[in-house]
Amino acid sequence: MLEKAKTFVKYKTVKIDGEDGPTVALYPRKFPKPVITKKRVILFIIAVVLVTIIAQSIFAVYVTESIFSKNGSQKFIETVYGEEFAKSLSKKDAFLESKGEMLSLESQNKAFSALNIKNENISESYVILCHMYGATPYSMGEYAKHFYDLGFNLLIPELTTAKGNDEKSLFLSSADTENVLFWIDYITKNNERAKIILFGVSTGGATVCEVAGEKLPENVKCIIADSCYKSLWDLYEPYLELAYEKSPFPVRNIASLYCSIKYDVDLKETGPYSVARQIEKPILFMHGENDLIVPINDNNDLYMECEFKGREQEVINEAEHARLVSKDAEKYWNYIDGFILDYIGN
Repeated sequence: MLEKAKTFVKYKTVKIDGEDGPTVALYPRKFPKPVITKKRVILFIIAVVLVTIIAQSIFAVYVTESIFSKNGSQKFIETVYGEEFAKSLSKKDAFLESKGEMLSLESQNKAFSALNIKNENISESYVILCHMYGATPYSMGEYAKHFYDLGFNLLIPELTTAKGNDEKSLFLSSADTENVLFWIDYITKNNERAKIILFGVSTGGATVCEVAGEKLPENVKCIIADSCYKSLWDLYEPYLELAYEKSPFPVRNIASLYCSIKYDVDLKETGPYSVARQIEKPILFMHGENDLIVPINDNNDLYMECEFKGREQEVINEAEHARLVSKDAEKYWNYIDGFILDYIGN
């Protein structure tokens, strides 16, 4: 059977009219030899490169437009922490539900919403708490309860990275600087003697860090940034590796070019690192030793870039991203309470 197959491939049949009638003869089949030229090789390589670039560009645009928005948040959080943790970000904390009321205000045709919790004790001390990516103000119950028990009034803005928020949160912390500044202004207009702490976790930590780079009123006494990332450029790498098992190159480079052209935004200059040297308020960087989303080295770089003498850094051993308090609550709050005591007093 194999020989017949070889014969069929190597030979062609031709009918010949002979004296005894038509007969069939086999003649060698002549196959043209492929001509491999330098020009063809170059064209093939160019074609492969173009197809690859187009495919990677489509993916880069998808990543940029969906990952850093509410549509991509749940997939990423589920991939890194599991479905149970992702669901917990949507639950309303019982303490916040019972104590808080949602404020919705407008300024210059922009809407601002925040959960407002007034302390039962008359107090001029406030904490503005910023939630993490894919969460809501109601997910900040554990942090809010601690500050409330210390006697603080609380404001928890609904950030553009909130789960269910219709706004694009493409540029994460940079998108909410104005949001936090609005609530600082709101507090100081209602109480000129107010003493304010800014506190944030993950994306919220990056938000308060970026706000710290602004010219802030004397009322803002200190800032606490938990699990703060460095820049969007640096955030792309672990995001792609953890959520999609892809190398950052060339997706991150294409995404950076895309953002520059469409949004006039430089990914390397978008995030806390770009404003770290402008910080003129005491700031505490809290970070987890086992953070996969924002490696500890990124936080070290951010800490070193911030040259303000009132900066501090504390690391919770073996803690993962944004899970410092669950790893070692006693150590976590001892660091924070000691820090704020130096700047806001009793």
